[in-house]
Amino acid sequence: ELERNRARDAVLARLAASVAHEVRNPLAGMSAALSTLKRFGEDKKVRNETADLLERGLASIDRVAAGMLSTYRQEEGERDLTPEDIADLELLVRPKLSRKQIALEFRSDLDAPYPASANPIRQIILNLLLNAAKAAPSGGRVGFHASRDGDILQIMVTDDGPGMPAEALAVVTQKGESDVPPSRGLGLWLIHKLLDDID
Repeated sequence: ELERNRARDAVLARLAASVAHEVRNPLAGMSAALSTLKRFGEDKKVRNETADLLERGLASIDRVAAGMLSTYRQEEGERDLTPEDIADLELLVRPKLSRKQIALEFRSDLDAPYPASANPIRQIILNLLLNAAKAAPSGGRVGFHASRDGDILQIMVTDDGPGMPAEALAVVTQKGESDVPPSRGLGLWLIHKLLDDID
């Protein structure tokens, strides 16, 4: 019983770390939005755009928490992915990349809703971008391109880092689902789990 409790506590600690990992990015975007609001808040357009971004950031954090609590199972009735969901991610990651002096080349050709659950796809993209930001050297480059070919949604994230280490590659390419995250590579484990969840 003691050993089982320890194992459970270890998993919960890793899941908590995943939540922190996921939440920090929207928080960074919201912090940047508040800074913009303080500087240019007298402009009504800026005020409205910033309020919208803050609202979406809070909703994103709420979805991440709900996703973690439900062990990343897809919620019933979740809405389709929209072009705005993709655009939000650019706003959220750009400040983090700018602080590291990393250029972001962000392009999305999605011009209409895509019939797949928005929340897990956003989390997948966010994790890929975070990993790319971590891998890219200071002064480097991260690229993002979303496109649609018929029923296929293609997401490509690139960076000019050294490539994925064997341990990270093993997390992404493992066969079948793993309910227990590894001690490292939580973001990649989450990507793998979400992809399994949405098939």
